[in-house]
Amino acid sequence: MSETFTGRLRAWDVVGPGKLVQRPDLHRHDGSRDMKWDGLAVDGAGNVCVADLPGSGVRVISPAGEVLGAFVTPIEDPYVTNLCFGGDTAYVSSAGRGLLYELPWPWGGLRLNFQS
Repeated sequence: MSETFTGRLRAWDVVGPGKLVQRPDLHRHDGSRDMKWDGLAVDGAGNVCVADLPGSGVRVISPAGEVLGAFVTPIEDPYVTNLCFGGDTAYVSSAGRGLLYELPWPWGGLRLNFQS
């Protein structure tokens, strides 16, 4: 889970039906703006890919909490809100500009449940 105002990426272990155990924060945003993260997705390598509002793009965090990289939109956009994958492409939405960016993605996306 990403928290927009605290800048925390949070994680839980599923230990049984309806039972979660909170883990330490996966990562904390280092930015100073009031809004930090927005939507997130998990890529084919298990990385947490989160919309980075002050970073104008997507930050990639490994399952161990390491920053693996950042992808920046072609124009500065502090309203990047979410992303999804189509094979080796990430589609990144901007609520503020009403745009959908297309970025090459080195780890590929996970197959969606409804895809055959």
